[in-house]
Amino acid sequence: MLPLVLIVSLYHLLKGGHDKYKRILRFGIIYIVGLLIPILPVTVRNPAVADDAVLISAQGRANFYIGNSRYADSLTVVMPLAGAVFEGGEFDDNIHSQSVSLAKKAYGRDVRESEVSSYWYRQALSDMVADPARTALLLAKKALYFWHGQEIFNNKSLYYAGEYSALMGLAIWKTDFFNFPSGLLFPLMFIGVVFALRQKTKFVVPLAYIGIYSIVVIMFFVCARFRQPIVPVAIILASYGIIELYQTIRKRKRDGYCRCVYSSFR
Repeated sequence: MLPLVLIVSLYHLLKGGHDKYKRILRFGIIYIVGLLIPILPVTVRNPAVADDAVLISAQGRANFYIGNSRYADSLTVVMPLAGAVFEGGEFDDNIHSQSVSLAKKAYGRDVRESEVSSYWYRQALSDMVADPARTALLLAKKALYFWHGQEIFNNKSLYYAGEYSALMGLAIWKTDFFNFPSGLLFPLMFIGVVFALRQKTKFVVPLAYIGIYSIVVIMFFVCARFRQPIVPVAIILASYGIIELYQTIRKRKRDGYCRCVYSSFR
């Protein structure tokens, strides 16, 4: 969510005006302060309990590697070379434990969370740079999966829940040829995007939100729960698209009727 701070600057930049840079600075600072209020207590606590400077958490490292390493297929969400998920009869966060364990072996010593994070980011970026064609194809596949109608699961399946809940079954379901609701929502959303792009700054915020957030997720890996924050904004744009499409068709029919009447009188 942190990159969404860019929306503030983008909005005031496109809005223009002689004081646009002052507004970008003023509202940007206000927005950043608002973000820091819930974040700073965690940032301060991390060195106190772990003797390690971490902004919020260090989990992004393994997720980035899973989504971009040479082992990545854009769908499998598991740490490469990882062991069993259940160890000693208790649930173990497989991705976290294995990422730490493998980083320890690489360093040959105990490592801090920040060091583990840096290690896996470097490994992922190394794999990406080593094979640019594979990286580009992988990003394209993740973009396709992000906007695909199917809800991709990693630790829980929404479709499975629908088998045991009548209400859930009505809200989300799929067939061999169609996925509801995303298979309907996203095409309608893109219609709304086309109409929204014709406006100047009216839709900057929702369009920038969808664009920035989708890019950030695609840079890691795609799954249903990562995509959920898009849905409320997608519903707004889809509704706008339906209204504008209806009004456009209606206007063309009315204009066509008027031309026919004019021709007959003529």
